[in-house]
Amino acid sequence: MRKYLLLLLFTSVTKSFGAITNEAYGDSGDTVRTYRSDEVVVTGQYSSVNTRESVHPIRLITEYQLTQRASSNLRELLITESGIRLEQDNMLGTEMRLNGIAGANVKIMIDEVPVIGRMNGFIDISQINLANVERIEIVDGPMSGVYGSDALGGVINIITKEPKTNNFAGGANVYYESIGIFNADASAQLATGKFKFLLSGGRNYFPGFDTEDNVRDKEWNLKEQYFADLNAGFHTNRLKLRYSGRLATEYILNRGEARAPYYETAFDDKYHTTRITNTLSGDWQTGKTSSMNFIGAVSWYERRKNTYFTNLLSGSEVMTKTASDQDTTNFNSYNIRLTYSDNELTDFLKYQAGFDFSSETGSGDKIRTGDQSITDYAIFAGAEYMPSGYLKILPTIRFQYNNRYDAPITPSVNFRLQASENLFFRFGYAKGFRAPNIKELYLDFVNSNHNIHGNEDLDAEKSDNFNISANYSHELENAYFEIEPKFFYNKIANMITLAESASNEYRNINLGKYETIGGNLGIKFFTPTFSLTLNGGITGTLSEAYDISDDIDKFNFAPDFSLSVNYLVESLGMQINALYKYSGEIPSYIVNSDNSISKYYFDDYHVLDINLSKDITNYLSLQIGGKNLLDVTGCARKVANDTPQTDATQSSAAIMWGRTFFAKLTLRID
Repeated sequence: MRKYLLLLLFTSVTKSFGAITNEAYGDSGDTVRTYRSDEVVVTGQYSSVNTRESVHPIRLITEYQLTQRASSNLRELLITESGIRLEQDNMLGTEMRLNGIAGANVKIMIDEVPVIGRMNGFIDISQINLANVERIEIVDGPMSGVYGSDALGGVINIITKEPKTNNFAGGANVYYESIGIFNADASAQLATGKFKFLLSGGRNYFPGFDTEDNVRDKEWNLKEQYFADLNAGFHTNRLKLRYSGRLATEYILNRGEARAPYYETAFDDKYHTTRITNTLSGDWQTGKTSSMNFIGAVSWYERRKNTYFTNLLSGSEVMTKTASDQDTTNFNSYNIRLTYSDNELTDFLKYQAGFDFSSETGSGDKIRTGDQSITDYAIFAGAEYMPSGYLKILPTIRFQYNNRYDAPITPSVNFRLQASENLFFRFGYAKGFRAPNIKELYLDFVNSNHNIHGNEDLDAEKSDNFNISANYSHELENAYFEIEPKFFYNKIANMITLAESASNEYRNINLGKYETIGGNLGIKFFTPTFSLTLNGGITGTLSEAYDISDDIDKFNFAPDFSLSVNYLVESLGMQINALYKYSGEIPSYIVNSDNSISKYYFDDYHVLDINLSKDITNYLSLQIGGKNLLDVTGCARKVANDTPQTDATQSSAAIMWGRTFFAKLTLRID
């Protein structure tokens, strides 16, 4: 424990910030006197504000950072983010934990529209493409008062691009990675008068990977994705309307091992996933300081699985006749959100009130007892009260009706205190509520690797969250420095998790108590040509999954540390970028055959990426580099000292697919 506290005290975490050169210099090249990295955010806000003025703690991944990290999907991007842990499942995809809270409690949205298609709590974040993304806003901690269920642990809001010019513009990217990945995308935008249009699309291809050569049943399956986005906007001085249509498809091939005795046949699984979302949003300036915002969305998700008997000599395939080998699962979602805001009701008061409606329906062979649906209606309100120029108080309350569960009133209150020009504090408390979703209640997922069953008797989760942070900044003539410590505590009652109910059979259950506690400390420093960001923290978790004796630690603590460096070589016009992340060992418990409890660990690992980027011409740029240079593939599970090794403890988890090198070519047409 002592070494983790020392790590927390001497390492750091910071918010994301934009390109150094753009922030340090104006368009004319003259030095700008400020080096603050204020970026505009909208998640949970009455109107757009910069990150420093927000009452909620929000970290931002900017468009500049998205470009420099060369990540094609959300999984690749978040693997180096502090406080975020990723868990890989070969069939279900990548799940994430934010500050110790699992992905089912973290609401993932695209332009404030929830992403659907969870399989056993997972939203496969590797399916979320970043080609048309402008920035990503992450809120640590419950936002149930504003965004309702699934926002108990936090919110990730992905903001997509809108046309930025008044004429034609376009671009294209071609990306190749040495493991065989080949991605390509293109976009075009056109603005004429009050109308703006943007169309983008592309293809991502991954050939699969295994640490052993010449095996059919790979640890990482072959994956092919296609995606297309259409944005159309209408703008006047007082009214903005936007239509957004998104289509994404994914194909996964899970090859089986060749069958004995002659090894000329195998069973192969093919998974086809389709996501379609249509969104209409509007922003009407009803008065000088008041506005009304509307979002309506229809989302459709389908996952189809087929099993084939493959002749490896002739290449012929025949679909098997076993009913359980073939399955199609569908989810449909309808969302309506209406808010009214006044940003200057008085000199010291602004407020927001709104209405939320969401309905999700699931159907398919894996959904028990036929079609199932869950519907939520909610009204919410909040006010930002500023009794002085130094203090902001933001109380919020939400009243919700759920057709399956009695939803409590969920209040929250946040404070922002400006102690001096360079120092401010944030304090927050929030209650959270999450009703079990259709998958946790009714989805039965059974195949060669999974035996997971829903539970219709689950209780809804309820939580209490506390957070506190401070921010001190100091601006020099040619440099900027910032330090920010943060602390959090979450207590969740009836936490929903998987537990083994019989031999190799898992079922969703409620834990009586689940807690997370932790903190991080952040420092950032940058000049016009150099930036340094250090991330370090520790997260502890406690659960009543097992009857743990008093001689075993109740809280299990895991550290993480990350480093980001950016340097502009002015003489060469070249950017050098380096990202490093250390994920400490994660303690947990396992039940032995004699029902005793043993402590074990998932081993720690390090990730290092380095790349160079340079403009070749005004229209063409090149980025080259290496990813996972320390060659991490899996994370071994090991038992604690003096604990017998058993078959149950001899396992590992897939993390990455080893060291690779990449090249990315970008074309811009303005």
